[in-house]
Amino acid sequence: MKRTHTTARRLLFAFALGLFAIGCDDIVEDSSFQLWCGDTPCAWQVEAGRVAQAPTWHASDYGVALIDDPTAISQLVPRDRLGYGCMQFEVIASNERGSELRLELDFDDDGVLELERTLDQSDFETDVFYVGVPDELEGGLRVRLVKYGPGRAVIAQLRVQRALEEEGCLGPSP
Repeated sequence: MKRTHTTARRLLFAFALGLFAIGCDDIVEDSSFQLWCGDTPCAWQVEAGRVAQAPTWHASDYGVALIDDPTAISQLVPRDRLGYGCMQFEVIASNERGSELRLELDFDDDGVLELERTLDQSDFETDVFYVGVPDELEGGLRVRLVKYGPGRAVIAQLRVQRALEEEGCLGPSP
């Protein structure tokens, strides 16, 4: 009886450690917009417009709605969290007709956009793509989501993880 209890504890510990490790692979903080400080997601800076917590594909799963035209949120990822090589971006969003949702990447956070990607209009479908980290990068990476137009956009997830170059990364610079 005692042996079964100990085995169950070890399995539970291993499971919890696995969940912790999964969260540690994320390059951005709060990639699913679950932590809110008042009216804004805690890990994200609202640069323009208004945001609101909004249901996604399930009434109990919340994301962030970008409301005004334009609305922009961003997060500065420190250099040491980026690593080298390739990053995988996984975006799950829904944007209405009449809105344009863009992901913008500013390496070194110097005001120069190295990548702008318009996200397809979808109903919470997953969009996956790969971007290389420049070798000469000194500063961090400003990750920005911007919505233009009168329609509403809701982002359920913006997950960024390190990836192997064999997975589709086109090179060391975006």
